[in-house]
Amino acid sequence: MKCFNFETLTAYFDGILEETESKMVEKHVEFCPMCREVLEALKKEEAFLIEAIHAPRLPHDFDQHVLKDLTPYPSQKKKHSWKYQFLTACSIVLAFGLGASMYPELENLFGEGSTVAEPVKQEEVNALYSVEHNGVTFNITEVSASPVKIEIFYEIEPTEEMRERFRDNLLDNEMNNVLMSKDYEFPSIFLKTVNGEEVPFKNLDFTKPDTWNGSIILYPQDETPNHLAVDIEINEIMDEKGDWSFSIPIDMTESKKETTMLKLDDTLGIEGLYKLQLLEWINAPNAKILTFESTFSDEEMARVQSHMKGREELHVWLEPIYNVKTEAGRELTYSGASVSSTNGNHFLMETEFRLTERGERPAENNKKGEKHIFELNGFSVKEPMVAQFNLDIEQGTHILDDMATDEWILTGYTAKLINGVLKVKVTGKSGIEHVTTLGWKRPGQDTDTNFTSINDEGGFELEFEMTGATDSVQTVTIDFLSIDKTVLLPEPMKVPLD
Repeated sequence: MKCFNFETLTAYFDGILEETESKMVEKHVEFCPMCREVLEALKKEEAFLIEAIHAPRLPHDFDQHVLKDLTPYPSQKKKHSWKYQFLTACSIVLAFGLGASMYPELENLFGEGSTVAEPVKQEEVNALYSVEHNGVTFNITEVSASPVKIEIFYEIEPTEEMRERFRDNLLDNEMNNVLMSKDYEFPSIFLKTVNGEEVPFKNLDFTKPDTWNGSIILYPQDETPNHLAVDIEINEIMDEKGDWSFSIPIDMTESKKETTMLKLDDTLGIEGLYKLQLLEWINAPNAKILTFESTFSDEEMARVQSHMKGREELHVWLEPIYNVKTEAGRELTYSGASVSSTNGNHFLMETEFRLTERGERPAENNKKGEKHIFELNGFSVKEPMVAQFNLDIEQGTHILDDMATDEWILTGYTAKLINGVLKVKVTGKSGIEHVTTLGWKRPGQDTDTNFTSINDEGGFELEFEMTGATDSVQTVTIDFLSIDKTVLLPEPMKVPLD
């Protein structure tokens, strides 16, 4: 089943979805790690908001009444507490604690005229690079680099005014990224060789920081040289204009040695229905990426296409239900996925797995030499459906006779007229195995497709309203458009990846 959009998940979390939609979300998240992560993130944000809302607010003159009786003491140099460690072997050469002593060598590597930012002295600030402008300091705290992924971690020291603005936005329940607010100016990111030649990258991502730290992620597109640099130019932080620019050298020599790219040729699935072919497994120090293709069998695709006639606007979807685990049994969490389809039959997917929680550094969870296992549990399917019912509806509770097709039956309905609005609930049952959701609508109605969950016994309820109704019999057409199915294997199929 295709993932729900963010608005639907938010509505589910807030408890304002209709009961049928809520059940659909609950069934979906049982098998979808990505949607589960969104809900977990919403829980964390809610906890943060509650804490902020209930935080005590001191009177504006509190300091005058209390601090006036305190004995003054000499101000001390501000110390910064950073929760992250320095780079591992897959990161840039500065990560080994060499600090400023390595700067002359880096300057020789990139040339005298380079714009390499001067490393911050370790005893002052625990950061690799630091730039201050208009009272706002931007610190680069760590760089994690491999041939497939470069992630640059940052922490920001904002002004008090910016902190207050950020808190206000959170209390207004606005999703906010300090680098990309509503009308943001996108940061400029340039990946280059030591000679200044551009190195293409296929994707760029910004993690949403919980407070004032996050990361910038880019994925190199082609084979990269051992020595690179990332130019970062930021002109806005939380609506504050300024100039925070860096040129960060990167040495991939060690990370290349630790990165393996394994071509796979394993095929598994359900005979006569769905097939999954594993294509590539990339195991880098800071990223694990799996590429695979799922397809319908020729017989199953012919059956699905027979339902596509006259429903060209509908799409077929086939997604495996799977996970990747370590030999010790730890399940890797999803970080993101890209999907492409060929003629609605072949679905090519590339999934990145997170080594730890997003924005945290890979540590014990990324042990060298750790083996991984792919586990297929089943398939999630979306396909068109052809069924239509015409009902003559009047007020009251009614049993329906002979309202059936080969796969569907309507068993009854209730209708109640309230202030010219006829509220209708139709009950029915499906004879299709593994079906979890029905997509339907009433032709002629300017509304999106309705989705109704189907229970384990195949039962379902359709609810809708008709305005301008009277006591007379109302003729209604219900068009069944699509179904979602969850087909689980009797036992998981496992394939070693390393």
